[in-house]
Amino acid sequence: VAALTSLGYQGGKLTKTKSGRSSIEIQISGSPTYIDFYDCADDFTDCYTLLFLYAMDLKAGTTLEKANEWNSQEITGRVSLDSELDPSIDLSLTTFDGIPTAVFEQNVKLWDKKVGQVKDFFDF
Repeated sequence: VAALTSLGYQGGKLTKTKSGRSSIEIQISGSPTYIDFYDCADDFTDCYTLLFLYAMDLKAGTTLEKANEWNSQEITGRVSLDSELDPSIDLSLTTFDGIPTAVFEQNVKLWDKKVGQVKDFFDF
C-alpha cells in the first residue's frame, strides 16, 4: 500500500480474500482494482507473486470472440470471462528476491494503462 501511495495512488487498503490471502484494493484508472498475493507459504506469508485483477460488470456481457480479439492483440493483461460473460483482466508479477522500486513503478503504470485500454475496448 505504501509503495502504491508513493506512486500517487491514494486510498489503497489491505484486505483478506475469502481464502485468507492478502489483497490490496486500490483505485486505478478510476476503477477498483485488486492486487492479490500468491505463491505464499501455508500461512499466507512470504508471497512471491502479485496478481493484478480488474473485473467489469457489463449490462449484457460480451462474447468469447471479443475476448479472444483482445487476447490475440495483447501479450500482457489477458482477459477471461465469468459465467455471465463479463470480462476480467489480470497481470502477474513475480517478486522472488524482492522487486526494485523502478520495476514495480513501471508495472503499475503498465497496469494502469491496460485497465484504461480494456475499459475502452469493451465500452465500459
